[in-house]
Amino acid sequence: MKNPILLVAVLLGFGAACGRQSPDASTARLLVRGATVRALVETLDGLEATIARKVTALGGFTTASELTGTGNNAALTVVFRVPAERLDVAMTTLESLAKRVDSRQVKGEDFTEEYVDLEAQRTNLTATRDRLHVLLDKATRVEDALEVNKGLTEVQGQLEKIAGRTQYLQQASALSTVTATFYPESNTTVRSDEWRPLEVARVALSRLLAVLQFLGSAVIVMGVFVPLWGPPVWFLRRRRARARAT
Repeated sequence: MKNPILLVAVLLGFGAACGRQSPDASTARLLVRGATVRALVETLDGLEATIARKVTALGGFTTASELTGTGNNAALTVVFRVPAERLDVAMTTLESLAKRVDSRQVKGEDFTEEYVDLEAQRTNLTATRDRLHVLLDKATRVEDALEVNKGLTEVQGQLEKIAGRTQYLQQASALSTVTATFYPESNTTVRSDEWRPLEVARVALSRLLAVLQFLGSAVIVMGVFVPLWGPPVWFLRRRRARARAT
């Protein structure tokens, strides 16, 4: 082994310089899917527990839930994960709980090319690591062994990084994340093209009370300012009475 340092560099360069691999037609697609839904329900009471039971029945689990607002302004948001192959069933189940679905979105991101490229890098780096082990066994000088061992450390680090990324992609594609937001029927606004007699009566009564409050306030203000405007009015009326008498 005349120049182990150069040989190690060549091996490492071969492992890192391999071009990106493109998936062929037979390659299974690696998709990470997710969905969001916003829907109207009759009531929020017991809804969170109902969703949790149905998600568990589908083989999933809840990751977060939040109840915001109170009364007519309340809204429940639930985030859960289900097996990717059961995403469509989960969406249908959610919609069956609603009186009306306002929005529904299912998205997917394709990581097939990245996954194939990572697998190609892993194969090349594994071959490089095996070759470095052979070189290490053949090393006769301490400095050669140290140099090869350094190369082994670098290759192992790259392999572990690739393993972590591929594991993440596999787990992410196996489970789909769903974010569902529900709000109660009382939270909806009255459509302007619908005639609601009770609503009309309520608005009319509210406006009548506002007018009466205004008139009452005006009377109070006038009473408070009687010492200011009372004497001038009395004086003017007296002058007019005298003028009529003459």
